[in-house]
Amino acid sequence: MRIVHRGFDRLELSIEANIPPELFEYLDPIREEAEDARETRAVSYGGADFDLLPHGVQGYRFILQSGPLPVTWFFKKPNARDPWGIRIVVGSLFLATQGLGMVRAYTAKTLERLGVRYGPHQVSIGRTDFCVDILAPEFEPTPENFVIHSHTNRADHPL
Repeated sequence: MRIVHRGFDRLELSIEANIPPELFEYLDPIREEAEDARETRAVSYGGADFDLLPHGVQGYRFILQSGPLPVTWFFKKPNARDPWGIRIVVGSLFLATQGLGMVRAYTAKTLERLGVRYGPHQVSIGRTDFCVDILAPEFEPTPENFVIHSHTNRADHPL
């Protein structure tokens, strides 16, 4: 058995901050337009480029996706009573190719470009996945060793 790669596979951050009112005023009409057309819209703000999705999810008004190394940004409508207004999801491609340090720098720079003010104590890790890829040519799964739900029908297939 040989370890081929190990590293973070997914990282979700929550930021105890809201987007500035100017950014909300900029995004809201574009989001309405995207929703009416049922398609994403390209947006640029403060030197940061995104695709704005035509819908929100779970209390987040805006979902934006950025870059060739996908990062998904979730923004709530600014609300002083709900300070955790930003969630960031970084996928495996960015983490595997650029590393955690670059992810930290990229997210900090993007939030700065968007005018979001926050400190390091206002960042909370919501979820993280760690991956270990192994090469084990001698490994053969034994179907009897798998635990499956009692209502599941198991069918073994030759490898």
